[in-house]
Amino acid sequence: MRDRIEVRKPSSLYNERLIVRHMIGEGLTVKEKILLHLRDSRSSREHLSRASTQEGIAEGVDMRRSHVPRAVKGLVHEGNVEETSTRLPGRTRKVKTYALTDSGMRIGREISDELGKDTIIIRGVEETQMTIKEARMAFDLTTLEIVRNLSPENVLEIPEEEEAEEMEFLDRKSELSEMKNWLNGDVNILVIYSPEGFGKTQLAKRFARGLRKYDVFWKELSDDDSTFEIFKDISEFLARRRRKKASELFEEGDIGSLISCLPEEMASIRAVYVFDNYFHVGEDIVDLLSHLTKEAKSLKDSKILVLAREATPSYCRFHTKADLEKDLAREMHLKGLDEKTSKLLLENELIDEEAFHRIYLLTKGCPLYLKLIRDGDSEELKRRSRFTNPEIKLLIFSSRVRAK
Repeated sequence: MRDRIEVRKPSSLYNERLIVRHMIGEGLTVKEKILLHLRDSRSSREHLSRASTQEGIAEGVDMRRSHVPRAVKGLVHEGNVEETSTRLPGRTRKVKTYALTDSGMRIGREISDELGKDTIIIRGVEETQMTIKEARMAFDLTTLEIVRNLSPENVLEIPEEEEAEEMEFLDRKSELSEMKNWLNGDVNILVIYSPEGFGKTQLAKRFARGLRKYDVFWKELSDDDSTFEIFKDISEFLARRRRKKASELFEEGDIGSLISCLPEEMASIRAVYVFDNYFHVGEDIVDLLSHLTKEAKSLKDSKILVLAREATPSYCRFHTKADLEKDLAREMHLKGLDEKTSKLLLENELIDEEAFHRIYLLTKGCPLYLKLIRDGDSEELKRRSRFTNPEIKLLIFSSRVRAK
């Protein structure tokens, strides 16, 4: 097995000269905060929103709006941000918007990655330590939101989860219950399948927030990722918890020994290892997860949670029917919201029944689509779905029709 897993190193490393390393307490410059804000809001030439405006930047960076033009002027001059005049959805006049250039996106990513390595204290029902990157994924916060809310002692206060569920989770109680049963059971690997936008990532984040006796490792996979990044991230995760064997083997380049000891090392602490956005992945990642599935019983109390798209190609599926029959892995297939919850999410209590059923038929209860329709965000809906322009106009119009 170890011979089949090829460790693909990244094709290029970021220019180390541009990486700015911060001690958390020293803070960030205004320019760096703006780069992080635009990166977190995914502001690019193809995706502009209120967060890309002077007003949005002022709110996101926590600065006066009158100070924004001067701050972004320097970034524009440096070639890291470009300024345009755009008519945003819902606005009649054009406003100035700001998008990251390729160099700005790279620098913002590098600053975020460097800050993400810093360890902070999470204080909620219990107190634990994790990196900013892990907190970002576990609590659905941006890097700036975390940094702005840190105490001088680098403590982030997370309020205890309230009793009331958000609207999109009203119809997910059975799934959360099934995940809790899996956590307490003998099966170590759970794969959640759903079409894009059906809320599997949000469901997993909600689940992770309730893990009081588990550490959480979260890896969001991209098309460019390989086992190199996975080994590196898991090794660092374990090393921060005083389990340094995997890190030492990784540094030595002894990948064969690392693969052999990985299940045992992952089991050395009680943790849930989450792999998000599993879709088109390299063969080396498929082989690694297949290997971990075969060795699943060695994980003991630790668990692996994989969030995969329903359309994941068969050659990217790492477990077999036999694995399921042997209780080495389990599958969950996430469906759309029911009609009652979908109607609540549209926030139109008096919506015409025929108009609502038209929306429900087309969206199949997809939470993401329903929220975009509710917000009238036609551009994002077009980007995230296969709806045609006439269908999008019909969906948004239908969401506003009231029963006579």
